[in-house]
Amino acid sequence: MCANHTQDVCMQSLTRRSNWERTETMRAALIRARRHLFAKHGFAGTATPDIVAMAGVTRGALYHHFADQEALFDAVIRQEADAVARAGGGRSGTARGAGTVVVSRI
Repeated sequence: MCANHTQDVCMQSLTRRSNWERTETMRAALIRARRHLFAKHGFAGTATPDIVAMAGVTRGALYHHFADQEALFDAVIRQEADAVARAGGGRSGTARGAGTVVVSRI
């Protein structure tokens, strides 16, 4: 694959992540931080600076991926609902539908 490239260029192309991978990594870090802080301090007790500090990203990155804290909170709830659905013994249709109802009511 790298026969026509120098070793440095070859290594760089092998270690470079795609935009999609970087986006998913950043979103996952933000969701993890929000879930942890929400569990510890509640929704109202968690400030944006706390979330970005724990996730190791900038405030601009947070708002690039999520419109506001509510959108990030929604992502946390959806992820948790999906986890419950997966743990439901393969009946994800029923559990996922129930999780969606809960999310839409919040």
